[in-house]
Amino acid sequence: MPLRIYDSFAILKLFQKEKNYHKVARLLEQDLRRKEAPLLQIINFGEIIYRTAISYADAFLLATALREKATIVTGDPEFKKVQSLSPIEWI
Repeated sequence: MPLRIYDSFAILKLFQKEKNYHKVARLLEQDLRRKEAPLLQIINFGEIIYRTAISYADAFLLATALREKATIVTGDPEFKKVQSLSPIEWI
């Protein structure tokens, strides 16, 4: 079976437990059972973070930091909302 790439719509449906969110959960579980990492494009990941946590530009910074396993250097208090996701060097 081909790899699946998830749109932000699907992931947000799951996070927010909207109608039919169980289908998304089932698909992700199938991916994990097959030991295939579900794909999510970084732009879509940025949209998910933006819709649930921080500004759009900061969402892309966070997405990049997560992908690169980098520490974010900032003094922007908005990052306090997501400090559990990525290391932050506060200035």
